[in-house]
Amino acid sequence: MIILTESFGKHSNRLFQAIHFEAYCIEHGHKFYNATFLDMGHLYPNIKTGWLSAAISVVARLFNRPARVVGVRQDPHSVSDIKRATKFPIVLVGGWNFRVHDLTEKFQNYFIEKYSIDKGLLLDIQLVAQITKWKLDNNIVIGLHVRRGDYNTWQDGKYFYPDAVYERYANLLSGLITAAGGRAKIVVFSNEATSIEERLDCELSKNEWYIDHFLMSQCDFLIGPPSTFTLWASYIGKTRYYHIENPSSTISLSDFRYCCG
Repeated sequence: MIILTESFGKHSNRLFQAIHFEAYCIEHGHKFYNATFLDMGHLYPNIKTGWLSAAISVVARLFNRPARVVGVRQDPHSVSDIKRATKFPIVLVGGWNFRVHDLTEKFQNYFIEKYSIDKGLLLDIQLVAQITKWKLDNNIVIGLHVRRGDYNTWQDGKYFYPDAVYERYANLLSGLITAAGGRAKIVVFSNEATSIEERLDCELSKNEWYIDHFLMSQCDFLIGPPSTFTLWASYIGKTRYYHIENPSSTISLSDFRYCCG
């Protein structure tokens, strides 16, 4: 059994961390348990988090130290690292660097189902109905992820863009959609106030992060700075995304791609 006992980062990072370990386990016939997920499990009804889950989490955390009689603690960086560890009956894992992108792509439909949000949480969300209506009316929906907060200091503020940069990219994509004969609508997702929604024909999401994950996954295109938040929405929605690496670049529809894990 491989048990994830140390989470990494915030919500999106934790989700990606978990699926890479679990994808490896599915492929190689190991049982997988995420002992860090009790605070998020209630959002996803296909993930069981009862009293047994709580008990396993407590025990796993108590043993979350270097080698024990029945297990070993690992922060694997590669498949070879984790293969060496699985000579033990129980392997406690953590860290951020373990990646098996070919397997998260292989099992993508499984994870989309597993991490489907509780539909009861969406019942009173106006934007769910709005995006559905837009798409029924044959509009192309753009999700614009305006990332602030810690991006003011992350990588020396390299991706801390002003509203004008986001608006520019939204207008570029809207123009491409119009040129192709479509109509664009925009939803702005941000962790702080912006002025963009006042200048564009769009809606502003004011929802919790897990609702925004779902709403972004329902869009046709996603634009934002490099962020696992955008990537997770792309992964669970099979939605094309573009990460803004340069505030003055031009774009084409072929620049948008899908996240496979």
